[in-house]
Amino acid sequence: MAAVPPAVPYRPPAAAVPPGALALAAAAWPQPAARPQPAARAGGATPADAGLLALLPPDLHPLASDLQRHGFRLRLGPPPAPGAYGQYVPASRTLWLAPIAFDLGIGRTTFLHEAVHAVQSCPRGTLTPIGWKLPLEPVVRQEIGGILSQRYHHGNRLLEQEAFALQGQADAVPRLRAALRSRCTVPG
Repeated sequence: MAAVPPAVPYRPPAAAVPPGALALAAAAWPQPAARPQPAARAGGATPADAGLLALLPPDLHPLASDLQRHGFRLRLGPPPAPGAYGQYVPASRTLWLAPIAFDLGIGRTTFLHEAVHAVQSCPRGTLTPIGWKLPLEPVVRQEIGGILSQRYHHGNRLLEQEAFALQGQADAVPRLRAALRSRCTVPG
């Protein structure tokens, strides 16, 4: 049996990085754009709601307002489910959107997806399918099926299918607003 050679201690190369060079490079590195700061808003919206509204594309603002008018809470922050980009919590009627969803460029689709679940919760608080028959390309339908079979092991598959299908539709906002008006009541 051959003998194992002794370990050679590590020695940094003679031309190591000069002191202070990393700090200088870090200071010169471009910083990410600052996130819009929450501002107070009329109509009872909380600063968290305003922070979310600042990140939503303007064409989603009417839907966000309709959701709030119907008693849904919109929150920007990590959803209760670890690792989720968004989550609708029926017990508190709260739509959560993780800030990273906007950083990844999926804030719009995540908001629409969770808004579908909010509308599905009307009128009794239990999620039920809305019943849309949405046109989908076969490859998109197959992708949704793959996502559902690998990552969604809870609840009704049809509810998630409906939410995934709507989030990519060109008429998602008017469709959701109409369903909200017909299925949900305005509190008090």
